[in-house]
Amino acid sequence: MLSIICALSECGFDLTKIRSNCSTLQTQLGSTETDPIIGDIMPHEAALGISWDLSTDELLYGSEDFLASTKVSTKRSLLSAVMSLWDPLGHMVPFVTPLKILMQSACCLDPPLKWDDALPESLQHQVDRAVSGLLNVRHVRIPRHYSPMSSQIVRRELHSFSDGSSRAYGANVYLRQVDINGRITCSLVVAKNRVAPARKALTIPRTELCGAVVAADLATVVQREIPEKIDQSGFLVRFNNHTQIYCKHAVALSNICRKSHATHFRAYPS
Repeated sequence: MLSIICALSECGFDLTKIRSNCSTLQTQLGSTETDPIIGDIMPHEAALGISWDLSTDELLYGSEDFLASTKVSTKRSLLSAVMSLWDPLGHMVPFVTPLKILMQSACCLDPPLKWDDALPESLQHQVDRAVSGLLNVRHVRIPRHYSPMSSQIVRRELHSFSDGSSRAYGANVYLRQVDINGRITCSLVVAKNRVAPARKALTIPRTELCGAVVAADLATVVQREIPEKIDQSGFLVRFNNHTQIYCKHAVALSNICRKSHATHFRAYPS
């Protein structure tokens, strides 16, 4: 870090307001500020709504006034609510997905709904319930570090889960680690979801396979980005009882296994 600061300083770029949860490193960086929560250092960080609690080393989503003065009553304000939370790792997928589904429903109404028209009463009740759930992201804290244990890690495993329904499908990847004393920690690394298309409905088996493809893609990215050796990679995919009747699904599963390099693959019936 110090070498980066010196190199940039030689070119006239002086880094300021650098924060670390390590007090020793913070002192070496020459900062005397003691703000415990980092999130409003630069305008774009405040706008994105992600904060970092230095005292607990946790990431926080949303702010105290998150959506406080916003009345979601039109298609325009509903889209604004959906896009109000920047979540590159998918930690807040359970909170955002209901709003995405409702946004799709608002766009498929007949007659078409204009951007500033009031939402139908039946849809408005669902939107209010989804927005109230989205406000709970202010209480969610995600550990920044995947290995809070201080002991040496002796085994690392990636566990990928996927599922699909008539409205959406998705997947997530967990990192399971075992230290030298046998203690185990599991951390959510990344998650991703997709809303199923409305105009061309997908069958449940197809959305489940789409979820498995997302899981394979996520696992590939995680294995590429984590420098440490992964001892085992496993998939747990939920399939409908009738999935096996489609021969093309077997081909899809073969491609998923080849892409993900999984050592363990397990499907369980719905």
